[in-house]
Amino acid sequence: IFSVKSKSSNTMQLIPELIVINQNKYRQIIYGLHLINNKILTRIHAKHNLNFQSISPSITLGYNLKKFRISYSYEININKYAFLPTHQNQINLLFNFDCKEKRKNKNTIYCSNF
Repeated sequence: IFSVKSKSSNTMQLIPELIVINQNKYRQIIYGLHLINNKILTRIHAKHNLNFQSISPSITLGYNLKKFRISYSYEININKYAFLPTHQNQINLLFNFDCKEKRKNKNTIYCSNF
């Protein structure tokens, strides 16, 4: 995570992402960038299989509230064997639990802040 802080308590984070999925005969690579500027989240990523038979670029725009984040995602799937590309639209609502540090009690559940 690369963070830049300015004098006006404005924080910008740039988070690169690389994920490799290898399960049985299914192999996929996902790569992209997250850009978080205080309350606004932007994510651009692409995923494809290792043979490049399909590729799916997508973009996400989100806004953080105190306890919730609402975001919109658009993804297009371009497949070697399909005549027309397909696409999806998503609207997400995320609830932030506000778990910052592990409690000392034994019977508590720890959730990381990410």
